[in-house]
Amino acid sequence: MSIATGHDHLKNLSLAGEATVASSTAVLEESSDEVALIGVALSALFQAATCYRSCSGGPHILEALAGRSYNLAAAAYTVITRGFYDEGYFSFGASAKLPT
Repeated sequence: MSIATGHDHLKNLSLAGEATVASSTAVLEESSDEVALIGVALSALFQAATCYRSCSGGPHILEALAGRSYNLAAAAYTVITRGFYDEGYFSFGASAKLPT
């Protein structure tokens, strides 16, 4: 048996990811309240990062921090649903330890 390379390897990776997302979705539905809270938190970070409600002008330091937090948390959620649990938890932890 040989291991696929090139485009075939990437195709296999995508297929495995899709299967894992389907399994993860079923498990996450059991914790719908907690998952909804993650969605609410991500939405709040996104709104803050994009000045959705209003823009106070200035250097946008807090907006940049919210944007970075959003990106890390969204990426963590994505990799967790694809089965890369350790990497996802690390990203969630990293977003809590952003530089001051």
